[in-house]
Amino acid sequence: MFYLRRFEKDFKDFISFASYSSRICIELSIEDIGLHEIITSPKARESFERYLRRFPLSYHPNDIERLDLFICAASRFCKKKINTELIEQYLVEDQHWTQENAKWCRNRIDVGLEILKVNKQFYS
Repeated sequence: MFYLRRFEKDFKDFISFASYSSRICIELSIEDIGLHEIITSPKARESFERYLRRFPLSYHPNDIERLDLFICAASRFCKKKINTELIEQYLVEDQHWTQENAKWCRNRIDVGLEILKVNKQFYS
């Protein structure tokens, strides 16, 4: 309750100093973001879930290939850009990965998607 009263006071102070011509936009977001929100393409999401179901932290070539298949599916089927920061957060918070492992996965996805983006431009 203290924080709510503190926020109210700080917000009122902010409003009193802001000019009347300023617009304030407050956007509320979903607190619990899952794979459905992060990876909107069903095919790409299914591919990522397949990668997660095996033993992704073993870094076996087959596991890396499954991740690469997800990257290809994401590049091909996702209309909306994937926020890989949210994937990293999902892996740490929901899948209980270490920060280091989640960062490695995120980096591989980022690099793979960038390469495939350039590849699309090369052939267009």
